[in-house]
Amino acid sequence: MSVIDTVYAAGDDALQYEWQVTFGTIPYLDTTTDFNVRCSNVDIPTASVGTYTVDWKSENFNKPNGKVTTPKQFSITFRVDKAWKVYQAFLGWNHAIVNPSTGGTAIDSNLGISTIRTPVTVTTGYYNTDGTFTATGQVWNFTGCWPQEVGNPTLDNASGDPATTTITIQFLEML
Repeated sequence: MSVIDTVYAAGDDALQYEWQVTFGTIPYLDTTTDFNVRCSNVDIPTASVGTYTVDWKSENFNKPNGKVTTPKQFSITFRVDKAWKVYQAFLGWNHAIVNPSTGGTAIDSNLGISTIRTPVTVTTGYYNTDGTFTATGQVWNFTGCWPQEVGNPTLDNASGDPATTTITIQFLEML
């Protein structure tokens, strides 16, 4: 078997644009179901563990220390819809956690049910010619998500590109 045949037999590459992001119910949005946001970029956090150094005579080496050091945040860049509904929902959600006018803060949970957190799922897959999304197996589930930062879009009348903004999302667990 030639090198080209071997590489071809290994299968297709995972393409960067074949994925989708699904949010659970977002407060301040006029829908009560999960929905997809038109994201152009998602930064999945690096999975990492802490280490410590062991010195032994003239050698040293690192061992895992049992602490998870994965950053508990990720960011998404999404296209703003013409009515700015999704952007306003994220901004309202962010302001409901800490009100910028009064300084008041929301409680995180009431009887064990969070009032500010929602799940987020990033799924790899592909869209066929009908526009139907088919998952290909890699899924990142983020639990306990809330928007830490809601970026401001840049508005430029010389450009014909869609307005985009970036949101930094904090989470409790990445599965």
